Amino acid sequence: MHIDIKGTNYEVTSEVTQLVTKRVATLEKYLKSMPEAHLFVELEKVQPAQQNGPIWRAEFMFEIPGEVIRSEATEHSFDTAVPKAVGDLSRKIRRYKNKRNSLSKKGGAMLKSMLRGFRPND
Repeated sequence: MHIDIKGTNYEVTSEVTQLVTKRVATLEKYLKSMPEAHLFVELEKVQPAQQNGPIWRAEFMFEIPGEVIRSEATEHSFDTAVPKAVGDLSRKIRRYKNKRNSLSKKGGAMLKSMLRGFRPND
C-alpha cells in the first residue's frame, strides 16, 4: 500500500508522518489481498486565524481499483482527528470487504443450486 500525506495550511513534519503511518498500520490486516491500494491523506488546519473550536481536519481517501473509500474528521486537536478518521475508514473498508465477500458467496450458492438442477434422476 502506498501512502501520500499532504498538509494544507500546515507543515507536515516527520513526527506527523510517523503518527499517521502508525495509525494507518491498523488497516493493513484488511488490505493483505489488495497490494495495489493507494491512500491519500490530507491534514488541514481549517482557518489559521481561528483560535478555538474544531480547527483540525483529517481526510483519508483510499483508492482500490474500481472503488474509492473516503473518510473525514474535524476535531479540536490533530491527535483526535486522525484516529477518528482512521476508525471511520476502517469501518468502511470492513463493510466494503464484507459486501464483496457476501456477493461472491451468493453467486457460488446460486451456481451450486443451478448445478443441482442438472443432476440426472435415478
